[in-house]
Amino acid sequence: MNPATNSISIPPSPLSRPPPPSEIEINQPPPSVATNTNDNDNRGIVPRFLIRIKNLFAKLLVPFSWIPKRWRLSGVFPPNHFPTDIKTANDPLGSSDPVSTFRHKLKTQHPDLKKRSLLARFDVDDDVVLGNILSVLHEPDLNIGEEAFMNTLKFREEYEPFTASQALIKENKAGFVYTRKETLAGNPIVHYIPARAVSKNSAYYSRSLVYSLERAISRMERSNKYFVVIDCSNFGLSSIPSVKDIKQLFGILAAHYPQRLGKVMIVNLGRAAKIFYNLSLTFVPEGTKSKIVVASTIADLEAHIGLENLPRRLGGEDEYVFEARAYFEGVGDE
Repeated sequence: MNPATNSISIPPSPLSRPPPPSEIEINQPPPSVATNTNDNDNRGIVPRFLIRIKNLFAKLLVPFSWIPKRWRLSGVFPPNHFPTDIKTANDPLGSSDPVSTFRHKLKTQHPDLKKRSLLARFDVDDDVVLGNILSVLHEPDLNIGEEAFMNTLKFREEYEPFTASQALIKENKAGFVYTRKETLAGNPIVHYIPARAVSKNSAYYSRSLVYSLERAISRMERSNKYFVVIDCSNFGLSSIPSVKDIKQLFGILAAHYPQRLGKVMIVNLGRAAKIFYNLSLTFVPEGTKSKIVVASTIADLEAHIGLENLPRRLGGEDEYVFEARAYFEGVGDE
């Protein structure tokens, strides 16, 4: 615990390697970036229907590398396509490695970036951090990647998602969300039990969820992604978070945690929980929806987690009982 701030901070993650190609996906938009809509290339005024026809052809033909960049549209990279031609836009080194090129640009433009990124637990020298940002770019432009990185860095400096204040600890005293154990594949597990939330303070409800994701990321050693188990036991209408909280959470995840989610498994989905589930889906990107599974049997969970890592309340062998003081002092999420 930090005596100066009366809060608890998570140790940084030991993981620092680029994500395998199979883990690179495109399912979320980057932070909004202002674009210039003025036509200053002397093409004259083009009828709107011709622009639509051009855009349609760009969408159909984007897998072919010979399409001019001016015809490429934001958000039309095919699945699992990594924008390797990013080096042609802003690459002073002539490197064939987009991550190295991206890092060079960031450090050149921001001399104090290494220190800032370490303090914010968002290391510019971590290939996973930079690779995740590049993999969700909708355009092969390092300037957009730089803006996304700096936006997240500023968010982390101001929001400090890796720190648990006393107000956050009080909000999560019943353990409605916590990190414990790993899946069989090495993904840290985040347990979310909405019915345990008592006060649902708007500010610290979302902070508690984000803090647990940070805690999972800090423990990544065998995998770059976390695994979420949502237990909807005893879920009533009063357990449904506000639409504002849901939108805020998914906004934070989309903008600042790209490519970190491995899978979400939902158990004990009752009538009220289905309302919450359907409401939440409206804010989930299409690519992420494929990662959400409603488990109907213990076998579904066991196949991913293993009985030894599954809590007793879900039919597993782990007898862990959440205790706020011990958990926030770092005991219990091994």
